[in-house]
Amino acid sequence: MTFGAVVMLGLSLFDIITDFNSFVNYSNFKSFLLPIILSITFIPFAYLLALHMNYEMLFVRLRIFLKNNKNLRFAKFRILRKCGMSLAKVRSISLKINSLYDGSTREEIEEVLSQ
Repeated sequence: MTFGAVVMLGLSLFDIITDFNSFVNYSNFKSFLLPIILSITFIPFAYLLALHMNYEMLFVRLRIFLKNNKNLRFAKFRILRKCGMSLAKVRSISLKINSLYDGSTREEIEEVLSQ
């Protein structure tokens, strides 16, 4: 199997050397570059998708704990300001909100978020 791969590589190199102009063209350049570009752009997309999903799960759970809309908006705003684009911070806050309840005040929400 290794021998076959070496032979194919050798033949490919021979064809490139003998007919270099047909190898170097815009179509081949695009076909080589496209997987690299797609791989590079997928990484931020995957991170943002994971961040969005974690925020969504956190806010759904927060809606269960806090029934007062003003406190719920206050908590969401504070969480967004504190965590920003950090997935690790969102996950750590997600573990801490279990101590909130329907009668939680803004001070209690601040205390939970500052831990």
